[in-house]
Amino acid sequence: MVMTDWPTVMKKVARQPGVVAVGPFVHTQAVIRAARHKYFEAGFVEGIPADGPGVAQVTSIRRRAKAGDFTFATLDGKHRGAVLGTKLAERLNVTPGIDTIQLVTMSNEIDPVTGFPKPNQQSFEVTGIFDTGMYEYDNSYVFVSLEAGQQLAQLGQAVTGLEVKTPNRWDAPAIGQALQDDLGMPYRIQDWHQQNNSLFNALKLEKLGMSVILLLIVLVAAFNIIS
Repeated sequence: MVMTDWPTVMKKVARQPGVVAVGPFVHTQAVIRAARHKYFEAGFVEGIPADGPGVAQVTSIRRRAKAGDFTFATLDGKHRGAVLGTKLAERLNVTPGIDTIQLVTMSNEIDPVTGFPKPNQQSFEVTGIFDTGMYEYDNSYVFVSLEAGQQLAQLGQAVTGLEVKTPNRWDAPAIGQALQDDLGMPYRIQDWHQQNNSLFNALKLEKLGMSVILLLIVLVAAFNIIS
């Protein structure tokens, strides 16, 4: 989804009871290339506002920096930095303050020769590494500034969504439903449980498997005692 009127929607969301903080983001996919080492990886690029005074701390990602920070500050003053997940940085063999990466996305222009979209390639300095402890994020995510994310995704001034912070995780479904009712179509609300649905399904299956195993152990023990 592309949100062109996101500043207006963000003000409306911020007024919703229970909303602690709200901020824009851009989410897209890209091919990630380590310039110095010639390594390639596919991953996700997340554009968020650069950290600083007055910037909404919607998620805890800015506190997960293992090296560097989320200001995306570079020597040219253009916030062309990138913060990589720890496992992705290890595979690309990049170091903050030393290496650069190239992010390649597909542009809206069609190559008249091949008939395919032209690649949109941009270079970023590696300014930080984060570690969330969650494999999905540490293995495939790159964070850049919101403006850089908009350029990569060819969105102009638009964004792909708004992230919302609630007083606690258990209030998220109710507040999300209230926001859905208030905003209506074509907006879609997705809480943290829905975002990680596959993980919770796996945990549910694991719990079921452990229950069956424990039941069998108890039955075997009971038969042995009876015998």
